[in-house]
Amino acid sequence: MGNRFLDEWRTRVDIAIHSALRQQAEQPLLDVMLAATEGGDRTLGLLTLSCCDAAGGDAFGALNLAAAVEMIQATSRVATDPQSANACICALVAGAFEAALRSSVPDFMSAEIVLELARAAGARGMALRHCKTSLRSKDGAHRTSAPLDHGVPALFSAAARVGALGAYAAPHTLAALGNTGKHIGLAYQAVHDWLGQPDPASRQAKVREQVDGHLGHTWVEFGKALGRHSGSDLLLAWQEMVETSLKSKIQ
Repeated sequence: MGNRFLDEWRTRVDIAIHSALRQQAEQPLLDVMLAATEGGDRTLGLLTLSCCDAAGGDAFGALNLAAAVEMIQATSRVATDPQSANACICALVAGAFEAALRSSVPDFMSAEIVLELARAAGARGMALRHCKTSLRSKDGAHRTSAPLDHGVPALFSAAARVGALGAYAAPHTLAALGNTGKHIGLAYQAVHDWLGQPDPASRQAKVREQVDGHLGHTWVEFGKALGRHSGSDLLLAWQEMVETSLKSKIQ
């Protein structure tokens, strides 16, 4: 399975993203949006597809949902002047909503999905991440505040829940998959914060313990969501990718 299998899905997500962007904007804004969405291993988009597939949905039918999640994440990577950046961020969020509405789910479910995306983009999600990078104390040092650390976990949770909604998952499955995403996000956040420390080696063992704990919670939540079903091939490949990625960063 491994890399080639996931690469095929990444390519499908890339195509869905480019299609959504071209329906949302024209030059020169389109170039800025394309640049913001380029690169990365599509961890979030693949999480959306994995949760949809594992919950009994159609991963191919969820490609627009995966594109929408990736477009929300891309708002943190917009690199241009402030005026153009604001226009690009607004266009990415609007494009994400429109991509979700074009997915093959009923209108009532599309509304729930757009709500999840709005939470990921707004006060509980990426907006907090933007605030964290801009808030500074009077002496110029970054202020750290626990609520501001929820941007990444909120985004991962939304990615998982969007996939589950695409499969019309039952409420308990939706909740468990959302918790799965949250713990993965907390693991990535812990590694990101650790790498930003002036002396990361001094806290390596502690961060490894945190990551192992979050991964353990993740697989427990997957079990709650899916029962005895171990997950789809896509989900299993995604799990392997995430574990390898996180643990390689803290070796």
